[in-house]
Amino acid sequence: FVVCLCPPSFPFQQQTTNQTLSSPWPLFTPTYKMGAKVSVKIRAMAEKGDAEGLKKMVSKSSKITAEVLDSPGSDGSTAFLLAAKNNHADVVKLLLEHGCNPYCKDMCEESGVTYAATEGHINCLATMKESGKVDFNHNPLPLIAVTQAGNVDMAKWLIENGADPSQLSDTGEGALVHAVVKKNYDLMKLFIDNKVNLDTGTIVPHARFPLQAAVSRLYMDKKAMIMLVDAGANINLADAEEQWTVLHQAVSDGSVRVIGYLMENGADPTLKNKNGKTPHDIANEMFDEKNIIHAQLSGEVVDMRQETKVWESVNQQEGGFGDGGQAGEHFA
Repeated sequence: FVVCLCPPSFPFQQQTTNQTLSSPWPLFTPTYKMGAKVSVKIRAMAEKGDAEGLKKMVSKSSKITAEVLDSPGSDGSTAFLLAAKNNHADVVKLLLEHGCNPYCKDMCEESGVTYAATEGHINCLATMKESGKVDFNHNPLPLIAVTQAGNVDMAKWLIENGADPSQLSDTGEGALVHAVVKKNYDLMKLFIDNKVNLDTGTIVPHARFPLQAAVSRLYMDKKAMIMLVDAGANINLADAEEQWTVLHQAVSDGSVRVIGYLMENGADPTLKNKNGKTPHDIANEMFDEKNIIHAQLSGEVVDMRQETKVWESVNQQEGGFGDGGQAGEHFA
């Protein structure tokens, strides 16, 4: 059996409010005093949508506790998860009334809440909200799930019903960075219009912040970059792990046109990373003194025809751009 571990809180979830979400469900390892057959039957009834049968079963035995209801199958699926995934709102309501944990995750790290959101099961989500026992800002976050799925309508519904676009996942990233990675400008606009924190994702190692994703050569996106900067994103923000700004990143990537855009919009070439290196220092390590990147960082007007030399230099040092492209192609 897969043990369903549902942490009661994530201390870095509430970056925007400095609060920690708490959960009434402690960590536990499900017990099987009722027998495996009972657990299997409960999950089967939930998946099938047999609310009446499940209600009779629960009412007949005081031994069917919330812990028993939350006993997972071999793939980690609980009764609540199966009911929500299959749009059985009446079963969802019944299970919540009997104290089940709505945040238990399966082997795919999804919960019943995130499945209901990505599948567009508004009736189930509305039932969850009406119960007062489901918080759409609890991890795993349904807003991030629908963002990854590209579902703008469900994102709107979740925000209208209490989901905070600035809320961070348990990996320290918000929905906006996922919209940037997916190049979903409608979702980006939705989050910006709803006052999303543009600079989330800088307090947890390895977490990306939105502008960093837009600048990186892996996802490089001029439109996303402009949307974020125009909306007020901090162009000199540094990541949590290396204290690299987006200008450090652009120099390291040899992204000539991105460097030019960042410099034009207030990027500071004197800021140091955790090793005390400025973007100039990074350029010194990677390129010769005559390289146009040095000129850009000094605020000089450069001949963009020289950017090919930068691409060649970076390709020689790192073996190419992975996708066979060049840093400037996505920023033309």
